Amino acid sequence: MGSAPQVVYLPTPQQIAEACETLRQQWSPAEQKRRNARRWVGDGPAPWSPPCIDTSLCLARVRRVALEASA
Repeated sequence: MGSAPQVVYLPTPQQIAEACETLRQQWSPAEQKRRNARRWVGDGPAPWSPPCIDTSLCLARVRRVALEASA
């Protein structure tokens, strides 16, 4: 009993873009705002996004204090 060959669907970039646009058109205004927060390029204040913390400075200070304490 042989298995049926699998059909592989590989959409073109244009097909992907069109499908994405179709989905975006179905979004509510609140959903649009939520999903576009990181791509905001308008006038006025940028929408809120979570803070980004640069931990490299924290790690450098911790290493320095640890070295001073062990000396």
